[in-house]
Amino acid sequence: MRSVTPAERESVEFLFQNSIYQNNHLGWLDLWDLPAANGSIYLDTVRHSNFLIGLQPSSTSIFWLHSFYADKIPGEYPLPKKIKELLQTGRHSVYTISSHSWFNKLLEKNSFHKCDEIVEMETTEINFSVHDNFENNYTLSDALSISDVEACEAIFPPLWRLNRIETDHAYQTSSYKISVLSNKQLIGCLLADFTEDNCHIQRISVFPEHQNRGAASLMLRQMVADAKQSGIKSFSVNTNRNNANAVRFYEHLNFSVQGKRYPVYYRYI
Repeated sequence: MRSVTPAERESVEFLFQNSIYQNNHLGWLDLWDLPAANGSIYLDTVRHSNFLIGLQPSSTSIFWLHSFYADKIPGEYPLPKKIKELLQTGRHSVYTISSHSWFNKLLEKNSFHKCDEIVEMETTEINFSVHDNFENNYTLSDALSISDVEACEAIFPPLWRLNRIETDHAYQTSSYKISVLSNKQLIGCLLADFTEDNCHIQRISVFPEHQNRGAASLMLRQMVADAKQSGIKSFSVNTNRNNANAVRFYEHLNFSVQGKRYPVYYRYI
């Protein structure tokens, strides 16, 4: 197994085009951004089949398997052994998101365990409770900077926190951006993507000390008003099934799990 050089990009592009992360709204990371995000792309050849593996460190001893594909669907492939060869000495937690049944089977054959699930929640009408109480000093601003988004990313746990490259992509590609301030200080932000008649909530965060005080609802109310002016007819969001607070929050707003489900797998290697 060896690293893919920039000169080989075109020759392995067809592998990437079928990789596990080519899914709408699952993330902003392009395979070729991995080196800039302290990750690596590897190419392995076994019995005349090519295997493309993309690894990115999330935090100390935590890695994401950001891409895996073969030009022939593998029946058997010693994935943990191959990953271990690529990592530094020691033990590491490796996570990945799957959207192909064949990849699920490969992971399970290699003793990866399903630990969570990314679910798509949708609604045609976001309903807000009349009991929402907004702090008098909360104000909204559309003057959201990349540094604001980076500050909000620190709210998320390390495993789900976007790296610098992903944060930049999220900021650049989101067509709708808004922040909430308290006494002129940033306390949260929202990124969304308006495409045709759908609004997908890309990222929403509120600092812990201001959560459950109406800050998120305030941003969402403004987003809905702006979305409807743009002809938006439906809303969607991805969240972790294990994040009960987030699921309840969106259910309270009239979202329900209607779209695809993407299992999250884990193995200690």
